[in-house]
Amino acid sequence: MSFRMAKDLLTEHPGAYANGEYVPGVRLTRVIMASVQPVTKQTDLKVLPEGRHLSDFVKIYTDEHLQVTADGENVQPDIIIQGGYGYEIIDSSPNQSNVINHFKYVAAKVFAITDPADWISGAVQRP
Repeated sequence: MSFRMAKDLLTEHPGAYANGEYVPGVRLTRVIMASVQPVTKQTDLKVLPEGRHLSDFVKIYTDEHLQVTADGENVQPDIIIQGGYGYEIIDSSPNQSNVINHFKYVAAKVFAITDPADWISGAVQRP
């Protein structure tokens, strides 16, 4: 039995300049199967006094390859919706040992969202 559940994933393609004006990239949503769990102190994140609250982070397990914050220039990371909030993918750990292949991601809370249509319409923006 899988512990993964259907989760909404928000993606944004890179924007570009056309005739001297910036045109934002296309925003899409899709559903993926993932397990979203709270982070563990000292295992998933190092706790520092000046850091953010651990409630602002989750870890995600999925078979899907997701865009991460530092994946390249002009690349926006994917966002997964969990508990009424959008969490931006900030780190990945591929586990491809041919036993139970999967990806583990860490994501940071970026905004409140309940309807993926708000992402498509632009009603919800990255901070």
